[in-house]
Amino acid sequence: MNKQLDKKMKKRHWIIITSLLVALIALLGVFVYLTIRTKKKEVVAKPTIALVNEDTASSFNKKDYNFGKDFVSLVSGDSKYNWQVVSRSVADRAYADKSVDAVIYIPQAFSHDILTLEDINPIKSQVNYKLQFSQSALSQNVLNDKITSVLKDFNQNIVKMYYASVAGNISEAQNNMNDVITNQGNVLTNLSNDVYGPFQSTTQNYSSVISAANGLKSENSAWISSQNSFTKSTQSMLDSTSKTFTSQLTGLKQYFDTQKQIADVNLKNGNKGITDQSEDDQKVYFKQFDDLHSGTLNNLFNFYKKDDSSEKGVLTNLQNQVKDYNTLITGVHDDINSQIDSLTANRDHLIDLENKLYTQFFAQTNPDLNNSNFNDSKIASDYQKDENAREALAQNLISSFGQTDSFGSTDYMDKLNDSVSNIAWTSQDYSALFTAMHKKGISTAKYENELDLINRYGSVNPGLTPAQAKFGDAPSNNNTEQTFTKKLKITVPAGVNYSLNLNYPADVQVTYDVNSSVDNKEAKIIETAGTDDLTLYNKDHITTNPDGTTKNEDNTSVATFTIQYNVSLGQTTGAKVKFSWGETGNENVTSEKYILCPANEISEYLGGNNFGDIAELLSQIDDTANLITWIYGKPNYDLDDMLRKLPNSATLEDFKNLSKETRIAS
Repeated sequence: MNKQLDKKMKKRHWIIITSLLVALIALLGVFVYLTIRTKKKEVVAKPTIALVNEDTASSFNKKDYNFGKDFVSLVSGDSKYNWQVVSRSVADRAYADKSVDAVIYIPQAFSHDILTLEDINPIKSQVNYKLQFSQSALSQNVLNDKITSVLKDFNQNIVKMYYASVAGNISEAQNNMNDVITNQGNVLTNLSNDVYGPFQSTTQNYSSVISAANGLKSENSAWISSQNSFTKSTQSMLDSTSKTFTSQLTGLKQYFDTQKQIADVNLKNGNKGITDQSEDDQKVYFKQFDDLHSGTLNNLFNFYKKDDSSEKGVLTNLQNQVKDYNTLITGVHDDINSQIDSLTANRDHLIDLENKLYTQFFAQTNPDLNNSNFNDSKIASDYQKDENAREALAQNLISSFGQTDSFGSTDYMDKLNDSVSNIAWTSQDYSALFTAMHKKGISTAKYENELDLINRYGSVNPGLTPAQAKFGDAPSNNNTEQTFTKKLKITVPAGVNYSLNLNYPADVQVTYDVNSSVDNKEAKIIETAGTDDLTLYNKDHITTNPDGTTKNEDNTSVATFTIQYNVSLGQTTGAKVKFSWGETGNENVTSEKYILCPANEISEYLGGNNFGDIAELLSQIDDTANLITWIYGKPNYDLDDMLRKLPNSATLEDFKNLSKETRIAS
């Protein structure tokens, strides 16, 4: 019965195969016929194909491959088509101008993606191409078939390369296996020599084992028979199942077509949803960018802002300070040059005075002192001898016998009295100036002693009066205030709170300005106790219900906070103030670095515009005291000797008597 069923099944199977072959041959005949007729009717022109090769070489099994270059070589010998290898821009322009019939793009990662075949997650390589629309359907199909054929040939070459690599790996594995077999042969030899021999003597113990093996063989035969029966029944079942599936093929095809239509509709709807979402996201991102851009510009405007009529900001202030400083330096340089000229004139005057003194007191007819030798100790020791002084004294006695003061009618007294009348006489008159000089570490003891001598002399001369004191406005302390206002504009989304945090050095003071504001009534600024940090609150607000109860409602509008901080830098020369804000407090950061010159009013007063006048005053005090010493003191007297020799309440006679003592001592 089973044999007859098998014969019927085989016969039916061959009938189906024969029918399919006949149908396939008929279809091929029709296709060939239609192709021949179409070829007779249409003449296909030689198409031009642009090839864009952007591929770069990649390594596989220690060997570099460049499949893009191989693809170019593959099509270069094709005479039926006009292949042009060009850049992407040239190809796109030619395609737009319809100068080419098709464009094939080989991407940059083409070789790399192909060579990931052995990776866990290989990358699918792609070759993109596009065809010009042709009025001739045949030309369109032929061109499409040509490109498909070229890509197919190229894929076959790649597969050959891959299998060649696999074959190489198999060859290497075979060599390794041969080594293993050799090792196993050595092991078997050792087992044969060392194990098999001793076991020969134990074969008689295996009779029972052989009997058991025979029994197992019988059972195995029975099992094989049952398996054969099962195989036949399974084959029959599969044949019937195949027929059932064949009858259901049409319904399945219709089902899959329906599913494809559903998938296309879902894809279209999904793409539309993605496009809509993309547009919404783009609006949000552009708004965030605009807010960030506005905030950045606001921060930059604090640094520099220019409009039609003026320039503002830190940079403009710094430029103005630099201009003022340059103007100040120019004035100081001019004052210094004036002082140099004045000091040079004073030096020449003192040298001339010294020449006259040597002539008057040491009988030197032509002392010939000049800029190069006025402080020569050898000349001074040669001139300032006792015999020279006695000779000069004798000459003075002869020329002015009977006079009590040998200087009463000379130009020295006129010069001295004029100098005394042009300055104030006491150190109290210059207390503000001397205090400022003390602050800068400049000693004023010498000038105070010189003023003491000048005051003693001027007070006993009825015809002399002190001049008005100068520089009473000299500062005694430096101004340490260097402050500015920092303004931040921060936009907070609805339903969100931002934390605004500050970071600055310990020697810098930053305080929150209560003039800060927010443009949304629902939002508010919350200060953090004990710190300079703030909470920009725009999450919710409290509303009152009709029954008098309250509830929290979420804020629905963005809020722009204008935050102001007062920054005091003191005397620091460099400081970095950092502002950060966001939901966690550090999503957005801005910082400003300040390089400043600390204010120093004392240095500015002493070394600025007043420098020349102060130096001239101190020089005048010095010259006047020296002139009094020269006229009334001994030739070797200095300021300390004059103050020590004169009584505290000195009179003009004391000065004249000191002069007489000088001549007597001589």
